[in-house]
Amino acid sequence: MNNAELKKRNEELEDKLREVISDLEKAQSIVKTEATAIKKELQKKDAYMFQQSRLAVMGEMLSMIAHQWRQPLASIAANNIAIKTSLELEKYDLKDDKGREDFLNFLNKNLDKATLYMQDLSQTITNFSNFYKPDKEFQMIDITDVLLKAYNLVFDSLASDNIQVEFSLESNHKVMMHENEFTQVVLNIINNAKDQFLHNNIENPTINISTYIQNDLLYIDISDNAGGIKEEALDKIFDPYYSTKLEKNGTGLGLYMSKVIIKDYHGGDIYAKNIENGAIFTIKIK
Repeated sequence: MNNAELKKRNEELEDKLREVISDLEKAQSIVKTEATAIKKELQKKDAYMFQQSRLAVMGEMLSMIAHQWRQPLASIAANNIAIKTSLELEKYDLKDDKGREDFLNFLNKNLDKATLYMQDLSQTITNFSNFYKPDKEFQMIDITDVLLKAYNLVFDSLASDNIQVEFSLESNHKVMMHENEFTQVVLNIINNAKDQFLHNNIENPTINISTYIQNDLLYIDISDNAGGIKEEALDKIFDPYYSTKLEKNGTGLGLYMSKVIIKDYHGGDIYAKNIENGAIFTIKIK
């Protein structure tokens, strides 16, 4: 093969190589475009599932609000009945200065009580509405404060079913977090335990919440004596749309979104295992 033929052959190979490179670049561009589209679809899917999860929690929250409102509303009604009864039975002689003074003292006392009860109602709404405000930024927050706030949100609901919550908070570790989203994880675990207590008719139902530091990592353990998780379900409980309470219209999203919040939002990990008489959920974050 002479030089001219060799040169022509090299030029043909170079042309072929350029075509191959061009085709590869086009393919890479197509793959990149499709990957971007898939990523957006996954983000939309996660956002949709997160919204579904929030709505499910909202339904539970409305039940909790009803529990917390029941006592103050009953007390306000009792106050009104007491005032009305005192007037109907003419308990106070309003024609007499002393009687009018006593009645005004009685009235003011009951109105002050009603004001406190209404403030309690208002505070309940404030607490729950704050929970539903989206967190746009990370904040450095004491983990103990978050756990206690979550507990306060469900206190009346748990107390109505005689469920005890015991704390062993060894760490006051502060964490960069989306507080409301993190609170949702804690509420999901607590509410799942509550459902198990009721389903299994557990005597002396108890939830234990503990925190500790190990190898510079913060651990949060939430355990119960609700009978544990079926072995075949342990590997699936964090999967989307997997629910062990279909008869109660469980969405199967609570624990899945808990995993997303802990792993994707906070760079941590969450897992569960069975212990004696129950289950334990562990959250691990830096």
